[in-house]
Amino acid sequence: MFRMTVHSRAALPWLPLHSVHLGHRPPRPTLWAGIVTLHRQLPIGLQRKAAARQTDRAAREEQLSTTDSPGEIRSERRGAVLLLTIAREHKRNALSREMVAHLVSLVTDAAADNSVVAVVLTGQGSQSFCAGADMNEQREDPATSMTLPVVEAITRFPKPFIAAINGFAHGGGAWIASACDLRFGSPGAEFRFPGASYGMAIGAAHLPRIVGSAFAREIIFTAKRVSSEEALRVGLLNGVFGSDALLAETLDLAGAVAVNSLPALMGSKAVIDATMPIEEALALEAAVNSELRSSVDTASRFGRAASRVLGAG
Repeated sequence: MFRMTVHSRAALPWLPLHSVHLGHRPPRPTLWAGIVTLHRQLPIGLQRKAAARQTDRAAREEQLSTTDSPGEIRSERRGAVLLLTIAREHKRNALSREMVAHLVSLVTDAAADNSVVAVVLTGQGSQSFCAGADMNEQREDPATSMTLPVVEAITRFPKPFIAAINGFAHGGGAWIASACDLRFGSPGAEFRFPGASYGMAIGAAHLPRIVGSAFAREIIFTAKRVSSEEALRVGLLNGVFGSDALLAETLDLAGAVAVNSLPALMGSKAVIDATMPIEEALALEAAVNSELRSSVDTASRFGRAASRVLGAG
């Protein structure tokens, strides 16, 4: 088994990992049980009305089930490529604490599995790659970043890690995308690092290494939206594909990466990262945010931001 150790001067805090079994809900009682017998006893008009009422009830129950779904991280092998999908489309693929723990666990396992040469991360649907942390859960514990463990796990991942961004990547979702080695997007892909607007420093460790110091400052200081065209121009995206073709094209590229030597890929990545000590910058960013989270200004700004997001539903 090939292993490579990269020594870093900074040790980052680590989230205790555990496997989380997600995405399963107890089966619902069948709404149509016994309805056939009832229909045989009713006139045609009443049968139709009864069927319509049952259909409405089923639709409402299905909608409630979708709204309350905790989401999941789907994992699928494509040869030497591991495809991970953030599957919580109705919540703009926002991450719950369970999803964070599961995603970190999957990434950690993939790092130790020599049959996995590259990872592709994407979000369910075409509207959002990831909206970062679930604001309902993050608001319960604003002193601790829910997204940081995912960013750390991807930053430490010793093999190529690729994002397929179909829709917007805002806040923690943009932070996660910036931690990936390569990013491909659809024409509707959009980035936003809004940390400064609610009193946080988000993306300051990774962005300068991708787009350069000047544009990183502009993105972070203004919290501006970055379109796919601008992201491609400045290097935040490596390529843009049609929405329907994005995942297939990204997987094809990941497959082209995966046919290469794993030791060579890991060695190349280690050298690139060694010339840019990302973990030290990330540790500094985490320390800055630790101080910021204790401030009254951040608490106030974060509360307003959470209310806006939750109010938009």
